[in-house]
Amino acid sequence: MESDDAVEIISLMSAHEKSEGVQFRGCMSLWHLADGHNIEASLAEKGVIEAVVKAMERHLRSEGVQIAGCGTLVNLSVDDTIEAAVVTKGGLDAVIRAIQTHKKSAGVQELAYSPHPQ
Repeated sequence: MESDDAVEIISLMSAHEKSEGVQFRGCMSLWHLADGHNIEASLAEKGVIEAVVKAMERHLRSEGVQIAGCGTLVNLSVDDTIEAAVVTKGGLDAVIRAIQTHKKSAGVQELAYSPHPQ
């Protein structure tokens, strides 16, 4: 069920790429889905990593999108295999850009440097 929800969320994010609000809410929803449900691999297969990275790239100046994106990527990275996919698919670069762009954001900094899922 949750991975089907991810497909719907990604579809909405894709249809409304320019909307900061849709990207923020989409990343927040994906963050929630990736939080302790043990479906990280299923989410990664559905394209969650790519959708989050794209949102973070398109809305780099949005603190909310960066926080939600970092939170999603951190939660997905609890699995070593998926962590490697996050790196390969640009997630680490997206997090580094978020850190650099939002130096004064405690939310971005805390999530970006978090060793544990939030």
